[in-house]
Amino acid sequence: MPVLPHNFPTLRLRGSGNHRPSVLILGAGMSYGLVPLPGPLLSEKRAEAEASLGCASPIPVNASPPADHLYQWADDIRNQLIARGDPNPKLTVAESLDIPNEARWLGCISTQRNTPRHRVIARFARERLWDQIWSLNWDCVQESALENVGIKRHAIDGQMPWPTVFN
Repeated sequence: MPVLPHNFPTLRLRGSGNHRPSVLILGAGMSYGLVPLPGPLLSEKRAEAEASLGCASPIPVNASPPADHLYQWADDIRNQLIARGDPNPKLTVAESLDIPNEARWLGCISTQRNTPRHRVIARFARERLWDQIWSLNWDCVQESALENVGIKRHAIDGQMPWPTVFN
């Protein structure tokens, strides 16, 4: 392993001893300022999403809803989709909001240099310092950072001595 410009000995320990796998959990706020906030997203996408899904939520329609309304709305819709037997209701909700397909969810960084916070996580992943990354975010900024360091989404493993694919 090359000499790294950071010193996190607990991330670098391998083999026997008191080492536990390193799991990074990304939460809301990691991409703050890069992608639309939950309230404006719900204002913009709610009517079209409910129409396409044939579902409705009792959450009040506000001109500028608070952020938690998106999460309450998504839970209401997800529960209706579960009752209908949807095999992946979270993905269905995300697709109804156009999150997987709309470029702005990449934080306008798809081929540009990523933010330092996302870039560091991607570099640590490439250096095998994370055993797993669990993302609770609904944007695609971290995924873009991984792709920008050569770790591709749903690709064929490149048989390199570093990670080359992620799911």
